[in-house]
Formats: sequence, structure tokens, C-alpha cells
Amino acid sequence: MENGAKLRVDTTVVQTDVHHPTDNTLLWDVVRVVTRLVRRLAKALELRRIKGFCDRTRSARRRMYEIQRMTTRQRHEQQIGTYRALLGIAEEVMGNARAGLEKTCKMRGKDMFADMAIEELRRQIEHFCGLGSRVIDQARRRLLDGEQVPPTIYSILSPIPT
Repeated sequence: MENGAKLRVDTTVVQTDVHHPTDNTLLWDVVRVVTRLVRRLAKALELRRIKGFCDRTRSARRRMYEIQRMTTRQRHEQQIGTYRALLGIAEEVMGNARAGLEKTCKMRGKDMFADMAIEELRRQIEHFCGLGSRVIDQARRRLLDGEQVPPTIYSILSPIPT
């Protein structure tokens, strides 16, 4: 029997990729994940890079941190411009990724296993670009258009089905 003065509890901590779902972090996730997948596709195709795709992770990260570090006063004055820049970067990355998929659609790997890996990367890029379009629409409607939009995506890494 315990007297309640001391109580020991065993817990388990599990690592997860989900973070608090703000529009700026979701947009950053889109840029980061799509860029990483396009790099992997280029490597699988044995290319140095996919022509026309520009790595914008650094500028997207800067915009995301700018928004996170804003004070209440700064949010009222500067938030819209910074979000426009972040939205533009995310749209550019997704557009370039889709264009890169079109440019490399006829390319194949050196063997059957490489072809399977390349097709899986293409499928993942399309999947995350689709999620990215939904995140951009959600952020644009909420921040720029002033609508009250309930969040439909909480994380692009483990989305809740709708």
C-alpha cells in the first residue's frame, strides 16, 4: 500500500514528426519534403540535379522563422507580406517539382529495382504536391481572404483523412 507521499510512474516517450499545426510550419513542411524528394529523384536518375528545380528551403525557413518570431504588433503590420512571400515560395517549389516530373517522365533507371524506386518517388512527389495545394489554399483563404476556415490538414507527414 502506498501512502501517496511519493509516487513513481513509468512513462514511455515516442518520437513523432507532428508539430503544432500553424500555417507557416505546414508551408515550410511542404517546401522541405518536396525538395528532399526531388533531390532523391535526381539521385535515382543519376542526375546532378533536375533542370529547372531550384532549392528554396533556405528562404522558406527564413520566412517561417520570421513569422514565428513576430510580436503581436508586428503580426498586425507585417504578417500578410511575409505570408505572401512564403506562399509564393511554396507555390514555386510545387510548380517546379511538377515540371521536373514532366521533364523526366521518359527517363528510366539502370535496372528494374531502380525503376521501381523512381516510380515510388514520383508517386510521393505527386502526393505531397497535392497536400501542398490543400495547405496553400487553406492558408490563403484564412490569412489573405480573411475567411474562417477550419483546418483540414494538421500535418502533411501524417494527414487525417477527409
